[in-house]
Amino acid sequence: MVAQSNIAVELAKLEADTGQISLIDEKLKAFNVFEVLGVQRRELQHSNFLAYLLNPSERHGFGAKFLKAFFEAALRLANREQTRITMAQVNRLAQSQSCLVVREWDRNDIRIRDPRSRLVCVIENKIGASESDGQLSKYRRGIERQFKSYSSLFVYLTPDREDPTDDRWVRLGYHDIGEALETVLRGGRKRLNSAPYSTVEQYVQTIRRHVVKDEELAQRARDFYEKHQQVLDFILENRPSYAQSLHEQLRREIGRNSKLRLDDESSQYFRFRPRSGITLPA
Repeated sequence: MVAQSNIAVELAKLEADTGQISLIDEKLKAFNVFEVLGVQRRELQHSNFLAYLLNPSERHGFGAKFLKAFFEAALRLANREQTRITMAQVNRLAQSQSCLVVREWDRNDIRIRDPRSRLVCVIENKIGASESDGQLSKYRRGIERQFKSYSSLFVYLTPDREDPTDDRWVRLGYHDIGEALETVLRGGRKRLNSAPYSTVEQYVQTIRRHVVKDEELAQRARDFYEKHQQVLDFILENRPSYAQSLHEQLRREIGRNSKLRLDDESSQYFRFRPRSGITLPA
């Protein structure tokens, strides 16, 4: 057993070392509309928001910047067998007025198509679920039949770049999406009270915190734990619980009641009875 005097010393050190824990606490407590709405890992909501940001015609103010950053990230990971799309085509797409970004069209989560640049891209988004048997191959063949003269790109988006069953699909991770969005944010001038800018920042935080692991924050927490392991373990052993708080409240209430007497208790039950006998009605 750790000496109480040692714990007291370590607690004092912990109380004095507020820098790292303040940084962690500040990040975890920052306002985030996606956490308020409880959609951190809801696949449909992620697809809705990504489709909105990918569409240059929407009123987010970023134009085609995220669209280009998305294609750049996907093409970096693609091989020649997966797509013939070039960045020159993507640049033409970004300048086109006929680019269409649609949701849930022919069962495609997100579809990007531009008749002028003859380009089509399908994104299959998976968070907390896996593809059904033959799903990706079926979707790809359908697009290839429908858009024979188009250059195509098929993107399988998962939290950790999961391998698709159809090797024509490019593996893309949410970490790549976060980096692409951060590139867009760095490239723009942050305006005071800019709602789209702030919302995208919060979305990147949501990705880092709930979809993929925030390695920087996790490393900070590990460093802090290693520095104060003894006292943090002691705190965890003595942390309050709902059951403990309820037990303490019940014990106080029974103790205050002159008509009741506590007989026995455990972590699961309380046994008490009247101090005087009860006369049952005839």
